[in-house]
Amino acid sequence: MTGNPIGLLQELCMSRRWPPPAYETEFEEGLPHERQFTIACIVFRHKEIGTGKSKKLAKRLAAHRMWLRLKDLPYENNSLHLGLDDEDEIAQRLSQIAAEFGQLKSDKMTTLPSSHSLKVSQFHKNLKSSYGPKLTELQNVLLRDIDSTFVKFLEEIASEQQFEVTYVDIEELSITGKYQCLVQLSSLPVVVCHGSGNSSKEAQTAAAHNALQYLKIMTKN
Repeated sequence: MTGNPIGLLQELCMSRRWPPPAYETEFEEGLPHERQFTIACIVFRHKEIGTGKSKKLAKRLAAHRMWLRLKDLPYENNSLHLGLDDEDEIAQRLSQIAAEFGQLKSDKMTTLPSSHSLKVSQFHKNLKSSYGPKLTELQNVLLRDIDSTFVKFLEEIASEQQFEVTYVDIEELSITGKYQCLVQLSSLPVVVCHGSGNSSKEAQTAAAHNALQYLKIMTKN
C-alpha cells in the first residue's frame, strides 16, 4: 500500500455519489503484545477485510482492497453494479450508513421499516412542494463561492422546514490533505453531503454549501 488508501476510497465514493465507506471491527485476538485486528470495510453490499497488528493498519488494508475492487466499476448504473435492487433499498442503505458513520442518533440504528416506503417515494415530491421565506431566499442566492454564512443559513432553513442538521468530522484527511466533514439533514431518507477544506471549520462550511445546493435544486419549481 502507498499513499492514503482510506482517503483514496473516500474520494472515489464521493466522486461517484456513493455513501462513505463504513468500517467495523470484526475480531481482536492474540496476546497483548501480539494483537491482531480484523476490520471490515463496507460499501453497499461489498465487503473487504483487512488484518494487521494495529487497527489503523487493518483499516488501511481493508480500504485498499475495497478501492481495488471498486475503482474499475463502470460509472454508469452504479447502483446496479453495486448489487442494489431498487430506489427504496438504495435510500435504506444510505440512511443506515449515514447513521452508523457518526452515530448521529444512537448506538443502535434499525433499518428503514417497509411501512415507510411510500414516504421515501414521496420525499422528492414533498421537497418540490415545500415553501417558506428562507427557501424562497435560497432560490435567489448565488452559491458559486464558499461563504461563512452558509452554516447559519442552513440552520435557518432547517428551523423553518422542521428538520435537524448534524455535522460529523471525518478523522482521515482527504487524498489532497484537506479536512473533511459530513452534514446530515434528518429527512426521510436521510440526506448526507460532504465538504472539505483547509480546516475543520472550512470543511463544515463546504458541507453546508453542498447541502444548500442540494436543497436549491430539489425545491426549484
